[in-house]
Amino acid sequence: MLLPILGTLSLLGAVYFLMPLAIGVCHIGMFWPAALLLLAAAWCFFPGFFRRFPKWLKAVLLSGVGLVLAVALAVLAVVLLYVGYVFGT
Repeated sequence: MLLPILGTLSLLGAVYFLMPLAIGVCHIGMFWPAALLLLAAAWCFFPGFFRRFPKWLKAVLLSGVGLVLAVALAVLAVVLLYVGYVFGT
């Protein structure tokens, strides 16, 4: 039950990072997080596919996905703190 939810959140995160493409912005800083999140979504929806990978590659991919998610949560926290500071809530 948890894997489809995490897969959906990973897909939404990838879409979030690729949104600037709609207005013509193309930057490497949005492609690598989207790629890692798409790999995480693929792992959540098709967990048997990654069993063939070596352990070191799995560790690198999962640590990259974890890093991207941690940075995204930190940015969200900073934005929410800034909004609270500006509007005094």
